[in-house]
Amino acid sequence: VPFGGQAHRLLFFPDNGKVVLVHSYTKKSQKLPKKELKTAISRMKDYLRRK
Repeated sequence: VPFGGQAHRLLFFPDNGKVVLVHSYTKKSQKLPKKELKTAISRMKDYLRRK
């Protein structure tokens, strides 16, 4: 997603008809860094635990 002259990637997942945004970061390459993926997965698990 372009914003402010930079590209950003949004990481999200579906939950009962809703879209839950768990992480975003400034995109520097085509590859998804493992650190960013781990952050998103951790937040998704936290969200699902709290439901």
